[in-house]
Amino acid sequence: MKHLTSIIIAMLLSIGAMSQTIHIDAENGVIKACPEDLIMFTASVDGAADGVSYYWDFDNGDYRTTRVPSVEYTYKKGGAYMVSVKMTQDDISVTDIARVMVGKSPDFSGYKSDISSSYSGVCLGEKITLTMPIADVTTKYEVNNSFYESTPQTLYGTSWSEKVRFKCYDDSYISNADDFKEVKLSFFHGNTSNVQVTLTSPDGKTAVLSDFDETMDGGREFVFANKKLMEYVFTPANTPEFANFVDAPINGEWKLEITSNDTENTCYVYGFEIILDEQLKSGHIWQFDSKYDLRRAVWSGKGVSATSAGVADARPQEEGTTRYSFVISDNMGCMHDTSVFVNVELASFTSVEDGGTAFIGDEVNFSNKTSWAAETTWHFGDNTPREYTSTAPHAYYERGKYEVIMETKSAKGCIDVDTQYVNIIPRPLEIKEVNVFTPNGDGVNDVFTFFNEDESFLSNGNLTQMPANIKSLRCKIYNSYGQTICKWESVTPSIFGWDGTIDNKGNRPCPPGTYYYDLVVNGKDGSTLKRSGTILLYRKK
Repeated sequence: MKHLTSIIIAMLLSIGAMSQTIHIDAENGVIKACPEDLIMFTASVDGAADGVSYYWDFDNGDYRTTRVPSVEYTYKKGGAYMVSVKMTQDDISVTDIARVMVGKSPDFSGYKSDISSSYSGVCLGEKITLTMPIADVTTKYEVNNSFYESTPQTLYGTSWSEKVRFKCYDDSYISNADDFKEVKLSFFHGNTSNVQVTLTSPDGKTAVLSDFDETMDGGREFVFANKKLMEYVFTPANTPEFANFVDAPINGEWKLEITSNDTENTCYVYGFEIILDEQLKSGHIWQFDSKYDLRRAVWSGKGVSATSAGVADARPQEEGTTRYSFVISDNMGCMHDTSVFVNVELASFTSVEDGGTAFIGDEVNFSNKTSWAAETTWHFGDNTPREYTSTAPHAYYERGKYEVIMETKSAKGCIDVDTQYVNIIPRPLEIKEVNVFTPNGDGVNDVFTFFNEDESFLSNGNLTQMPANIKSLRCKIYNSYGQTICKWESVTPSIFGWDGTIDNKGNRPCPPGTYYYDLVVNGKDGSTLKRSGTILLYRKK
């Protein structure tokens, strides 16, 4: 709910002279409000006729002019502000200032949970601890001592002027030139002797920081918004004219003006700063403390326990992102809140691409991709032993559809499972066109076979193993005289292939030459291949 805070600023005008008083309808003369509160500022003037204008400065870059003595305003952010109103009637102006304390939101960046930063989520139903340590905050009033354009302004033989308004130096005056630490000016001109820089105090005193026919030296070059600029620094040591401001009030508008009489060289103006001696702030810079009551802080969201000293337990109840809100009050009665988001990550794993289909005998690489997994158990659905590694290569040797279950456990003991189905099919029957082999013991092409060991054989690639897609085969090898050298009518791994000896026994090498074969292969996919051809046997090393 928004609150309404009322400020009454009373200004008294009398003929021939002006006096001013300020009355703030707030404790100890300070306005206290919360972010988003609606504040009603009212300026009350005795004896004022029609034609009065009110210029309100809310100290955050926002200004408003009214013809009525009241204005409503809302601060979006907490902080220390000095609101001023300037009332003008018949070219006579009076100004007053009120301090406004807007409850500042605490630093929520200290949020912690017991979720590892390496996780992208938590297990469904797992208990997590939400912690929000909050420290008290001291808010100091920040002096606005500079004005900068959003982009540098261009001058050709014209003038540029802007103002800095000091508000916090009540009844303080410049006592000597050294009250100025420096004035920084950011601009560029091809010929600074064609430029005049003037600073004017709130009571009209003037100092020429750089006059026509004077060249400014010692600037620092920089680039902003694609414009080359120079930063010049004026100090009491290099600019005696600061002594002109002795007895000038500090509070009020300080105007800096740049005049160029050059219509040929471009002048880019960016902005300026007035930096006063730090000792002048003593006794004028005010602050307030925001204290936060963790005893009354509250966490809310699905599955949240009661909050104690800013700490609560939570059990996310559904897949995806769960929002948890934290609300805390300060010593001004302002409520501040933030939200954190916890992602529930269901157990999941990767397996077979291409629609979940793999070939008999091929390894399927099952891999747990659950970020919070501490333990993994695999059930492959083919009566083989369970595996307990996060990545588990596995091969199936029979056609069918297998249910694969991955059970994964978090470090806290929360368990979740993912189930997928793998469709295992025979590889289409293929044989190589082979007509040369060299059984010379060099380890290369020593055994005659029709099958590609990279695709058809079991995972170890051993030629004595049966290709996974073969159901049955018959093969006869004979010489040019029609004599049978070797034959087999089974799929016994030990005789699958010809080693270049009679009957595949290894002790009666066949001589080099041309041999013939007849082959019939039945695949597990139901297909049949028949081949007849020649084999050239070489033994030369």
